[in-house]
Amino acid sequence: MIADREELELMKRELEEKSQSLSSDKERLEELKEGIQKKEKEMADKLKRQNQRSEKVKVLANKVANMPPESARDMLLNWPDYDIIEVFEQMDKDAEEEGRQTITTYLLTLFPAERRSVISNKWLDSSSRNVPGYGKAIDDEDSEP
Repeated sequence: MIADREELELMKRELEEKSQSLSSDKERLEELKEGIQKKEKEMADKLKRQNQRSEKVKVLANKVANMPPESARDMLLNWPDYDIIEVFEQMDKDAEEEGRQTITTYLLTLFPAERRSVISNKWLDSSSRNVPGYGKAIDDEDSEP
C-alpha cells in the first residue's frame, strides 16, 4: 500500500510538471500567435499605405499631364526629386497604355539645368528606390514609403 501511495504521488508530481509545461507552452504559443497577428496587421497596413500612395501618384500624374507645361514645371519645382520621378514614371506608363507620347522629357527640359541633371541621374539609377526616405513627401502622414 505504501508503494502504491508513493507511485500515486510520483504520478501526481509528473502530471503537475506536465501541466505546468503545457501551460508554459500554451503561453508561448499565445505570444507567438499575437506576434504573428501583429505582423500580419503591420503588413496589411503597409500594403494599404502603398496602395493609397499609388492611387495618389496616379491622380497627380494625370493632373500634371493635363496642366500647361510651364504650370506643371512651376509646381514640380517645389517637389522632392523622388516624387517627381515617381509621377513621371506613372505619366510614362499611362501614356504607353493609352498609345500616346509622353511629355515627361519635355517637362524635364523646362527645369533648371542643375535640377534637371540631378533628377535625370536619380531617375536612371534603378537602385534609387532603395534609398531611405524614397517617396515620403506625397504622404507626409505615412512613416514609410
